Amino acid sequence: MTKTYSAHMVHGEYMSGWRPADSDQAKQLKGLGLAHYMSGWGMHIHDSVIKELTNGAAPTTEGATVEFSQDDVDRVADLIKTIRERREAKRAKIRMIECDCGHTVPENEVMRASLGTACFDCYDRMSDEDEW
Repeated sequence: MTKTYSAHMVHGEYMSGWRPADSDQAKQLKGLGLAHYMSGWGMHIHDSVIKELTNGAAPTTEGATVEFSQDDVDRVADLIKTIRERREAKRAKIRMIECDCGHTVPENEVMRASLGTACFDCYDRMSDEDEW
């Protein structure tokens, strides 16, 4: 028998979102990257994750409940892992430059100032010769 999970739509004063049905499910989903802890709200599952888990069939009404299987959880966890790997591979391709201000930043963030190359945070200081 395949394990099933469920989540409930909760509307709060400042936020609406999906909460795992119980703390055991929340821990398991968090370990796979499908649920996250948000201060002041508790454990939640992002709307985009719920849509993937339910193949787009998640309602948005207060108190709505969705159920999904271990197969859905595994499929979405693999999808999240693949997306993270692609993101990290893309970041690894970015050339890093050490600026004259001493900071190392991605190549596309290097700025030319009157006193040499600078990052965004140091540009004003590196542009004003009186500060040196």
